[in-house]
Amino acid sequence: MKKFKPIEIPSDLNTDDYNRGIKKSLMNKCNPNLFIKNEDYNDYLSGKYNNETVGVILVNQCSRVLLNLRDLVPDILYPGYWSILGGHTEVGESLEMAAIREIKEEIGYSIPKMRVYAKTIDRAGQGDLVTLFIAEIDKRSEELELNEGRKLAYFSCQEILHAHITPYHKEVLLHFFNK
Repeated sequence: MKKFKPIEIPSDLNTDDYNRGIKKSLMNKCNPNLFIKNEDYNDYLSGKYNNETVGVILVNQCSRVLLNLRDLVPDILYPGYWSILGGHTEVGESLEMAAIREIKEEIGYSIPKMRVYAKTIDRAGQGDLVTLFIAEIDKRSEELELNEGRKLAYFSCQEILHAHITPYHKEVLLHFFNK
């Protein structure tokens, strides 16, 4: 069996420079067609975003999407708005693993399979690059564990038009329903 020598990481490594280097090395590996807007792709290429986050559009058999009513806590983004489930990635975590973990943490649901739907930059929030996944869900909202937020509910396209939804989530969901 062949033995591999571990990579040595210099102790004086600036992690911000290292992360920017990783960002730049991965940039050309992303399909521009995944981006909802051209300006998001251009900003992605130039590194004009803060963190990478994930969101999962959970769709039931009636083609309705599950949203979470955010807490009324003043120090979170969009308190009291409906939003797509998801969150930040942890150090060393892939986007897929972050999506699976976030859904398990937030509603106690294990995603059987999912696929990447789109990427966008949350310009109205913190300027994060958000990778959105789509997954099917076979549970009623009442059957799920509500571990974050105030309420879970399914929404149709028509209901999304009039609901109090975080700005970029509304844009993403309307894009989803119009595809």
